[in-house]
Amino acid sequence: MTLPRPPLRNRIRQSGFSLVELIIAIVIVSTGAALTLQGFITPAQSIQSDIEVQTATHNAQACAEHLLNRRSIQTMGWSNVGVGATTLCDSVTLTAGYSRNITINTIATDPPCLGTFTPANPCREVTITVVKTSNPKVAAATFRFTIANY
Repeated sequence: MTLPRPPLRNRIRQSGFSLVELIIAIVIVSTGAALTLQGFITPAQSIQSDIEVQTATHNAQACAEHLLNRRSIQTMGWSNVGVGATTLCDSVTLTAGYSRNITINTIATDPPCLGTFTPANPCREVTITVVKTSNPKVAAATFRFTIANY
């Protein structure tokens, strides 16, 4: 025996999604969007760090070129390149937010200096370090070179 079907007006028609299904879909889409956006943030931070390192490198190179140029055209005496001289690049513009440190040491064992070294005429190792003041561990550049009195 078959049961009679209820009248059409008493039947519930179900179409679309339930509230629970919608909430689950929103959570899944939100999680995916958050992960995708995080993938864009990391490269953006890396690009900013790269820019800061490049700026520090540019400033260190400008100072090194200034120093070497002045030595090559003999406008700066050898006595000015003495140990402890830290103002050799003061005339070179430094980008705002960066600091520069120059260290000069006397060396006698570097191969270019072995034949020309005398106590009165030593070779010098020049180290120029430029760092971003707000981010010194990441944005830094160091140039190190040897100069001789000629």
